[in-house]
Amino acid sequence: MRVIALTGGIGSGKSSVASELEALSFFVIDADEVSREIMKPGSPTYSAVISHFGNEIVTNSGAIDRRRLAEIVFFDPDSLSILNALSHPAIFAHIEATIEEMRKIGSCRSVFVVVPLLAELKNKVSIVFNDVIVVDSDEALAIDRLCSYRQMSHDQAVSRIRAQARRPDRLKIADYIILNDGTLVDLKVRVHEMVDNLELLP
Repeated sequence: MRVIALTGGIGSGKSSVASELEALSFFVIDADEVSREIMKPGSPTYSAVISHFGNEIVTNSGAIDRRRLAEIVFFDPDSLSILNALSHPAIFAHIEATIEEMRKIGSCRSVFVVVPLLAELKNKVSIVFNDVIVVDSDEALAIDRLCSYRQMSHDQAVSRIRAQARRPDRLKIADYIILNDGTLVDLKVRVHEMVDNLELLP
């Protein structure tokens, strides 16, 4: 089974690529979704995160306010390192267990794992990937998307982008690049081209 990382900076279009891959019947594991799962109230990771960051990141329903947590850690490298240390082991253990289960079932030939911060994590990810796909977009386009679709201010979008790895550093880890500089239709075409060029099968 081929295990493929899908990464890219914020606003690059990773989610759109992942959605198209799912439409093509590929199995997709999203690290952000796994993060939500392992941080549900009552979990060990939830308790550890609340213990460190306090009740100010807890919503009225008792869940972790991910937006508030992101505001704290994205502009404080020490807090981000602590959050990563508290959450990443559980996230990647969950992903590895899912991959192993898929191997045992033998029902698919390719699995995509969406890891937004793969370039930032460098060698800290224990998963062995056969390929790394980077969804790439220039900064101006990414800023426009964040302002339009996530209702961020221009300054917020710029800060979030520049808190992540530099574009050249992200491209260095790519085995294949999907350039997302056009319409959603253009992006879907490029996803299909990537699948064909890498000879991937669901």
